[in-house]
Amino acid sequence: MRDPQEKQKKNHEKRLLPTVITHRHLSSYDFFSDDNCSRAQTNVSIALATIKSEIGYDRKPVAMIWMRCSFSLSQGGPRSMIKLYTFPPSTNSRKVRIVLIEKGLEFERINIDLSKKEQKNPEYLKIHPFGQVPALDDEGFILYDSTIINEYLEDEYPYPPLLPEDSEGRARARLMEDFRDNYFNPHFVEIIHEVRYKPEGERDLKLIEHAKAEIAKCFDRIEKELEGREYLAGSFSLADIAYMPNIDLLERFNIPVDPKYKNMLAWIERLKARPSYAASAS
Repeated sequence: MRDPQEKQKKNHEKRLLPTVITHRHLSSYDFFSDDNCSRAQTNVSIALATIKSEIGYDRKPVAMIWMRCSFSLSQGGPRSMIKLYTFPPSTNSRKVRIVLIEKGLEFERINIDLSKKEQKNPEYLKIHPFGQVPALDDEGFILYDSTIINEYLEDEYPYPPLLPEDSEGRARARLMEDFRDNYFNPHFVEIIHEVRYKPEGERDLKLIEHAKAEIAKCFDRIEKELEGREYLAGSFSLADIAYMPNIDLLERFNIPVDPKYKNMLAWIERLKARPSYAASAS
């Protein structure tokens, strides 16, 4: 019986011609300079054959770059750029920006100003019926909810991978992202609503202090999950990315991490050192 993983890999090759490409391969083939789409796809096919013979399908060469074929033969031209409907201060918007940056995907930022209620404009409600951010448009396929968007990006643009290969690791990553989405991040949102949208004299200080205390309670779970691991699911994944926007707010809202959380503090420093942390800030 044919290996299901092998079948999945073959199907993926048909859908996305290029695969993991090293800098040497990038310098050998000029994929996107040709106006003729057929010529460009031939170049990609040659590169794919070379990669298969020389490095197989190893996903861990030192310099991994995922390149998706940017040519649509039916349209006779380049693929349209991904559009991200975002609001810079939004933690969930930044969560998607980080994934796009980590995967090296070019995207157009379309800012939806929540402070001006632009998310409730009729035109935007056609994109996101609940009037929230983020939303993403990939060649006319529109989806929303940051977790669903990031899972889609991982499926559609799988290199570099941002989920573990094993089922247990993937489940662990999803559990920790769920913990962030439903128990960690909502308390940051409570503080944001008080601090950013209300004059200082009108802020609910009790609500803010309660939110800070609830955030601190989550540190125990994070510390435990990091025991013996550099990242929440072992390797850097969507789970870690989910928390990166909140890390920035810990300092901004004066929520200290007790020194006893050694695993968590080291993890925070690793995440802050990633180029996508600074690049996604705005």
